[in-house]
Amino acid sequence: MMNICPNPMRWNAVYEALVLECSKRGIRSAPPKPLILAGWVYSNDFQKADCWKATIAWAEQYRISEITRIEPKDWYCVDQPSSHKIGPLGGPMFLPWRSDPAIPPNADDVRLALAKLVASWPQAAGILSEFTHPSRITGKKSRRLVVLLSPSAPQPPWGDWNRLATDESRRAFTHFRRAINAITSPVEFDHIDFEEQR
Repeated sequence: MMNICPNPMRWNAVYEALVLECSKRGIRSAPPKPLILAGWVYSNDFQKADCWKATIAWAEQYRISEITRIEPKDWYCVDQPSSHKIGPLGGPMFLPWRSDPAIPPNADDVRLALAKLVASWPQAAGILSEFTHPSRITGKKSRRLVVLLSPSAPQPPWGDWNRLATDESRRAFTHFRRAINAITSPVEFDHIDFEEQR
């Protein structure tokens, strides 16, 4: 087992003690903020260890390192430290976020994409094609597809027409959108809105 840093409660206690000692001694520099709460969730083990090392170095610089002594029971320990990026939900993020802005397609590509989708809708939507059909492409970057929905349509396999289920069935929507994007490429959709047909 490898010691990474103190557990959050103990780390916070050390931080507060360091801040109090700064106040008593007139030290104007503040100790590094501990990676607790959201900082704990959104940091990997190497980031936690680096922050703790910075705290120790800071305390040694001001000769108050006795405050940073940690009992064995208060250590956060792991067999294999995590080094991956942390995603927006606190878990591993193995793929980097795409930060390049999407270039909007030209009007001809949008018209062609909609025509291809209308012609191949049964292939993209499967059984759902009996109750739905693509209507139009909208949005500033033409990345939103509007699909008309029959009033008698049953619920889709991903939960509801306007929201995804919270369980694994939500992946059915991902497959649905992927099938659509394969047909309309290079035009791709980030959003699919369902509107009831009148």
